[in-house]
Amino acid sequence: MEPVILTATGYDWTCPGCGKNNYEGKNKFEVNCPKCKKEWTVVEVKHKGDPDGQLGMVASGQGGVILTACAYSFDCPECKEENFVEKPVGQVKCQSCKYETLVKEVSHCREERKERKPATRIIEKPAYQPDCRQIAMF
Repeated sequence: MEPVILTATGYDWTCPGCGKNNYEGKNKFEVNCPKCKKEWTVVEVKHKGDPDGQLGMVASGQGGVILTACAYSFDCPECKEENFVEKPVGQVKCQSCKYETLVKEVSHCREERKERKPATRIIEKPAYQPDCRQIAMF
């Protein structure tokens, strides 16, 4: 029996601005509420069943939201099919080949951070550029 890793594949969160319950397919760094159009920073990510990992938990005083995992997936070691479960459990069963195995780890799959280019400043050349030889003569 080869143990598997459950990876969170969906997250619930509640908008602190309007109270709308929202769903994200990925663990993001920022989320946008489709109702009030506000952007929120994700300050914490939790698994379903963690203490305080309840739907709608808002990071009070931190100006952001908490994502709570609401769906998980694993690849069957036997038939390689992707399977989905609603919450982290100790043992899983493949829906295709019925292979049963233990869960060795539960993880979050975080969105890759996009490389941000450093801010650039354009420095304009002055209209008059003195000749270095003239400056050295003084």
